[in-house]
Amino acid sequence: MVDRISDLPDEILTYTLSFLTLRDAAVTSVLSSRWRYLWTSVTSLNFDDPLCMRRHRYIKWVNQILQLHQGSNIGAFRVCFDFDKKSSHHVDRWIDFAIEKGVQSLELDMSKDPLNYCNLMRYTFPCNIFAQERRSYLKNLRLRLCILRPPVSGSFKYLRGLTLENVYVIGEVLENFLSNCLLLERLTVEEAHNLVNLKVAGPSLQLKYLVILFCFRVKNIEISAANLVSFKYYGSKTNLSLKNVPQLVDVYFGVAPLSVSDAINYGLRHLAGGNLSQLQTLMLGSALPFEANMGFKNLIVLTNLKHLLLLIYAKDHESLLGFTSLLKASPFLHRLELHLHWRPDAASTQVRLAFQDAASTQVMKIDLAIFFSCTRKYAMGLSDRVLMMELSDPHLFIHLHRRVSADYLIHHLNRRDNVPLKEGNA
Repeated sequence: MVDRISDLPDEILTYTLSFLTLRDAAVTSVLSSRWRYLWTSVTSLNFDDPLCMRRHRYIKWVNQILQLHQGSNIGAFRVCFDFDKKSSHHVDRWIDFAIEKGVQSLELDMSKDPLNYCNLMRYTFPCNIFAQERRSYLKNLRLRLCILRPPVSGSFKYLRGLTLENVYVIGEVLENFLSNCLLLERLTVEEAHNLVNLKVAGPSLQLKYLVILFCFRVKNIEISAANLVSFKYYGSKTNLSLKNVPQLVDVYFGVAPLSVSDAINYGLRHLAGGNLSQLQTLMLGSALPFEANMGFKNLIVLTNLKHLLLLIYAKDHESLLGFTSLLKASPFLHRLELHLHWRPDAASTQVRLAFQDAASTQVMKIDLAIFFSCTRKYAMGLSDRVLMMELSDPHLFIHLHRRVSADYLIHHLNRRDNVPLKEGNA
């Protein structure tokens, strides 16, 4: 049998091996002498640790791989382990190695536990390594459980994406980063507990996507970004200023611990102040149950709104009629999406009442997606009632998605697109 794969150029084979884990790529060295050292030139170094090695073994493993690596460049470099202060000089050397190899995507995760936000051992990211006189091709940077300290004077001129998860950072450092990253298009900040003030502004700012989640100590946010397309915020009440955002078409605004109507009124008031009539997708919600007889004040008419998504916690027999005015303020709505954390034994009637009163004002038919949390028994009953609703109302096109888990809110916030969540097991 002719081995045609081995006849392929080294560049193609090493590119293919980059899609394997490092352990699987290393195993190919036993295939033949042709394959013995190919894996040492892979362009993606993802030091994931499914075996949960102890810290000293993990560090030894990474150092061995880097010593063996013969490739001239690296596309992606990722480490994930339980960091302690004694490991700092190792991580410094790893970053230095990646920069020398022209890394484009760098990810540092200082805990193997994705739910560990209490690790007091945080790695101080060495911005000084990215000296102005040193050439860097870094395009994407993700840090988790790290520290960012001023000054940020490094060379990040190619950086397009920055994600900070549970990173100690203050507003001045982020503003400094923005001024040094003129090509930055995506900025995500999650659980930055010492972040108080943030200013995202600048005449040459290229930022298109801004996400601020669970930063509950933030008091002031000022945004003036002519290229901003999407903005997502979930946290406590803050003084939000939206100015000069003519391209902004996708907004999510959630506030805790406010009731649903207070949170939505709060969000709409800030939107009205920013003159955002160009919005096409709007997501509003709260983590608290909504109250009876809720209402919305001083609603602005969103003439371009096509997709309205409401994240709602509710109890049995509560009505959605309060949302009627919100629907009427969106005359050209195409899709209404409700994420209900609810046992919906009475939900279908209430959803229909809320919808029918506003449906006559809509020019287009509405695709109503209902995401809910309940048992299989309730899901079967709801499906039957929704089928009757569809047959009796020509405006309705309903899709049911059952999510038993209560983490759908966080799951949705972290998605970068706006397509519906995957359908659960109904």
